[in-house]
Amino acid sequence: MIRFLAPWWLVAVGPVLAVAGVYAWRQWRRAACASRFTNSDLLPVLALRRMGRRRHLSAGAVLAALSALVNGAIAAAGIGVA
Repeated sequence: MIRFLAPWWLVAVGPVLAVAGVYAWRQWRRAACASRFTNSDLLPVLALRRMGRRRHLSAGAVLAALSALVNGAIAAAGIGVA
C-alpha cells in the first residue's frame, strides 16, 4: 500500500490536468467549427494535407515541462512516498 506523506501536494498536479483537458476540448471544438463553417466542395482543394501528430508535439512538450516543474517542486520540498 502506498501512503503519501503530504497528500495535499497532489493538488499541484491539477493545473497540468486542467491544461491537458483544455487542449483536448479546444481540439474537439476546432474540428466541429471547421466542419460547420466550411463549404464541403472546397474543403479537399483548400486543405490538401493534415499535420497529423506533429500538431500535438508542442502541446506535449508544454505538458511534459509542467509535469517536470511539479515533480521538481515536490522533490525540492523533500516530500516523498512512504
